[in-house]
Amino acid sequence: MIDSLELQIPFKDEYVMRTSRDREHGGGSIDFIQIAKLSGIRLSARDVEFEIKGDLSVQGLAHPFESLPTHFASLGMKIYQGTHLIFPRVNLKASPAKLLQGITYLVQPILHYVVWN
Repeated sequence: MIDSLELQIPFKDEYVMRTSRDREHGGGSIDFIQIAKLSGIRLSARDVEFEIKGDLSVQGLAHPFESLPTHFASLGMKIYQGTHLIFPRVNLKASPAKLLQGITYLVQPILHYVVWN
């Protein structure tokens, strides 16, 4: 019995930045800061540097897995920024039975930015 399911949902083209190299290889990237401002997701930084003037420089932004609560268990969600080879996407991990019990309203703020076909 399959007890775990991973859904990979691509972002809408209007939120994806693509260079000619990205178009050639089928990838792209999103602006994590813009998506975080619009949806309220948390971001983590790999490098944070403080300058003498007190300025702050942040690099290597990523979205850690979040656990979204449901009535029965939790749903794992992670946003991948994308590369020139991989299109940016939202990953959802959950039990298929729990997905069928109507948990989509919990991820509605972020799903506005992805493609549903």
